[in-house]
Order: sequence, then C-alpha cells, then structure tokens
Amino acid sequence: WNWTQGEAEANETVHVDETVYRGKFDSALTKLRALAGADVPVTVAIVGKSTLPNALSSWGKMRAALFNLKDKPGVSVAHNFVDTPMADDYHYTANGYKEVNRRTAMSIAKALGYPVDDGRGPIITSATRSGATITLGVNLNGATGISGTGLNYYEVSTDDFATTKTI
Repeated sequence: WNWTQGEAEANETVHVDETVYRGKFDSALTKLRALAGADVPVTVAIVGKSTLPNALSSWGKMRAALFNLKDKPGVSVAHNFVDTPMADDYHYTANGYKEVNRRTAMSIAKALGYPVDDGRGPIITSATRSGATITLGVNLNGATGISGTGLNYYEVSTDDFATTKTI
C-alpha cells in the first residue's frame, strides 16, 4: 500500500503533533492489515511542497512526522513527491501526476527488493558556498543527465522558512 496522506496537515498554521499523528497512523495501519489478513508492506510518501507561505513551518513538521514512520515494521519511506510541478496548493499538474506515479512505483519496487532505481531521481549530495554562489554536488541516481534552465521548487532559508532567500 502507498500512504500519501498529509497535505491538509502540512497546510495548517498549527503544527502537526507527531505523537498524535503516529498513534492515528498505527491505528489505521493495524485495521488495514487486519482487513488484508497479513502484514502488507506500506510505502509512506513524503508530502510535496505546499505553495502556501504561512504553511512552510507546518509542512516541514509534517514531512518530518512522515519520514519518522520508517521505524515501523514493514514501512518504507519514499521521498519522491518533491520538485513535482503543482497545479495549485494541493494538486499536481497532469504531467506531475504521471511523474509522481512513476517515482512511487519505482520506490515501492525498490523497497520490495527489485533491482530498480528508487524513483527519487537525481539527489543533491553536497553543497558548498563561496560568497553568493552555492555549488551543489549531484548523484544522478540512475539518470543520464540533468537539463533545464535553472532550479525549480527549491527554497533556501536561514530562519526555518519564515522568509526565503533568492535563488
């Protein structure tokens, strides 16, 4: 199963209570597995980027809560919803949904032990700063290259995203 819940909580101005969220996740997971009659593997998808400025801190708290579910038996985490084009505050574009589905399928297959890329795409492995220039080290993670005119859907902040820096 793929767990893709959390966008509404990420957009709240009140931070998610991770302990409460974990308890509700445990309850839902127990009931779902009881219906299946087995400990079905679950992949938790980290929520994509909210475009609502007042939700940036809540978004980070929700992402952390979802990421921390990886310690549950039979649960893996897929960090593959980030940088996918959004149509509005909650929904991806048509091409965004295709890309999310492709990445999710690859991440689930990897978690189940199949020899595939994990669906995350290129991964930033390091960053160095010299004056106003930040240089990123990138692991192509199975891709053959990166193309485009600039970075999209990335933000930089020094104050927990109360404000963002120009990229």
